[in-house]
Amino acid sequence: MRTVLSRSVLGAMLVILLAGASRAPAAPTPGPVGVRVEGASATLIPSTLVATQPGVFSPIADHAHTCSGTSAAEALELASLSHATGWTGTYFAGFGDYLVTSIAGELHPSGPTDGSYWALWYDHRPASTGICSTAMNPNDEVLFFPDCASFAGATCPPGFVSPNVLGMTAPTVAQTGTPVSVGVTTYAAADGAASPAANATVSGGGAAASTTVAGAAALTFTAVGTFILQATAPNSVRSETHTICVHDGNDGNCGTPAPPGTTPPPGTSSPPAPCLHHGDDGLCGTTDRTPPRGHLTIAEGTRFRHGHGPRTLTGRIESDPSGLRDVVLRITRIVTRGRCEAYNASRRKFARTGCGIARAPSFSVGRGLAFSYLLPAALSRGRYTVEVEATDGAGNHDAPAPARNRIVFRVE
Repeated sequence: MRTVLSRSVLGAMLVILLAGASRAPAAPTPGPVGVRVEGASATLIPSTLVATQPGVFSPIADHAHTCSGTSAAEALELASLSHATGWTGTYFAGFGDYLVTSIAGELHPSGPTDGSYWALWYDHRPASTGICSTAMNPNDEVLFFPDCASFAGATCPPGFVSPNVLGMTAPTVAQTGTPVSVGVTTYAAADGAASPAANATVSGGGAAASTTVAGAAALTFTAVGTFILQATAPNSVRSETHTICVHDGNDGNCGTPAPPGTTPPPGTSSPPAPCLHHGDDGLCGTTDRTPPRGHLTIAEGTRFRHGHGPRTLTGRIESDPSGLRDVVLRITRIVTRGRCEAYNASRRKFARTGCGIARAPSFSVGRGLAFSYLLPAALSRGRYTVEVEATDGAGNHDAPAPARNRIVFRVE
């Protein structure tokens, strides 16, 4: 969809977007980059690594305009496809760039009197260029979040102040009952200047604490497990999440040594080898509640030249104690904006359908640990999503995981 806005409103909004203090490198190199989208009330796309590519592409199936394959637009496109979301925008010829209007269905602006817009930050600072013009190098990061400004008849809520952006550092391992230190930084809305974030709240895993004036918080966990931490503060964009593993001494969790073995039986000099398992994975007499894990061979974000698209889809399934009941594939293709197709294995061709991988019919490729499926012809131009789903003998289904068993790629 496209949001219809007056030229004056679009121009004013792009002036705001292009008024940041930093500029992306001029000679980008393709490679892995990070993308995160924070909505008004929830994270829409968590921190996601995608692989930028050489060449150009047409954003949101707008073939009248192209962006570099190493741009922030490409990164947003790949991250959106990986999480089965999407974004819309309006191309503004006066600046030669796109104004993002919605991401994952969250709209900013919603009309000519709404001053909200999607702010773009590049490596913890406001970007000085639009999404097509912001060039990215490997390990760079971009962040999108709602901001607002009053101009040309558009307004913001009374008392609105542009939010700062929070960042967080945290350890990856903790011991129950022992406080661990977490640091929170706030990046100023005006220029991205960093300073300690006082009175921010860090929470996760049943623990919570407020930061001091030095931006430090001490968290104490009472339970063993793997938890997600995040920092929040008034008038601030929430931080990225951090995963922390909590153990209780040498309990075998988080890389600690396993508990000592059992007492050796009479007449033996050493205890029997312990049976190793990971939760309810079907080993050592446990009930198998762990799904199998599938992998596709094509790398996330790969670009194929027209005439050289893949014809054979291959992958593997990790060994499962319960064996495999079935392995199925789904394939969708975005031909142009708003026109999607799904592969029908019984008819051996693509047929028009609603967009989204969930709308594609699944078809079996056997139940072996390695699979290969030969398409009737090499894939033609379009943006493709391929998903493999494995079901083990206990009925556990592999959940979709971007860049593992759900891959997005293009043929151009």
